[in-house]
Amino acid sequence: MKVRFFCLIFFFAVGFVGCSGNKKSPAYSHQLHHWTRAKEQFQKDLHFVSVKVHATLLSQDMILAQANEVAQIYASDVEQQKYLEQTLTETRETLTFFVSFYGYDRKYADLSRVNSSWKVYLDDRGVSLDPLKIEKIRYLTPLQRRLYPYVDTWSSFYFVTFAKNGNAAYRDLTLSIRGPDGRADLSWP
Repeated sequence: MKVRFFCLIFFFAVGFVGCSGNKKSPAYSHQLHHWTRAKEQFQKDLHFVSVKVHATLLSQDMILAQANEVAQIYASDVEQQKYLEQTLTETRETLTFFVSFYGYDRKYADLSRVNSSWKVYLDDRGVSLDPLKIEKIRYLTPLQRRLYPYVDTWSSFYFVTFAKNGNAAYRDLTLSIRGPDGRADLSWP
């Protein structure tokens, strides 16, 4: 009886300690919530999800929050600086989004294919822009899974890049993903 009780207490303690190291800082959670939009669309007659999208705009504030989160994860200012320099260099002249996308028909739900049945646009203060680049992420790293906690097993992941078009304030942006099974319009007012 005592052994069972001890084992039960031990597993609870290990479970709580093991889970406590995976918490995001409140500052990062706030920035993630501020810069991320989501949309789910269901087929009314067939009762299934036809489109599910999460997108995080990689603004300078978001990148800085990610760099701080990286520093907290690795307990290293060197890793923070390396992440910050790399990401700011990549996004200096562009608007970049991390996109988690699920389309019902997976065979055609690849945003990065040239002949994809899904199209991606950005409305930047009334100007419609096509992406400069859509980079499919084949395998997420553990760090990416930590930075984007909304990723799931069924979705595909992309970095979608657009020309900046002089919008330094990241205002009045709408990312649109449209296809035969539905559409998702995600706005940053």
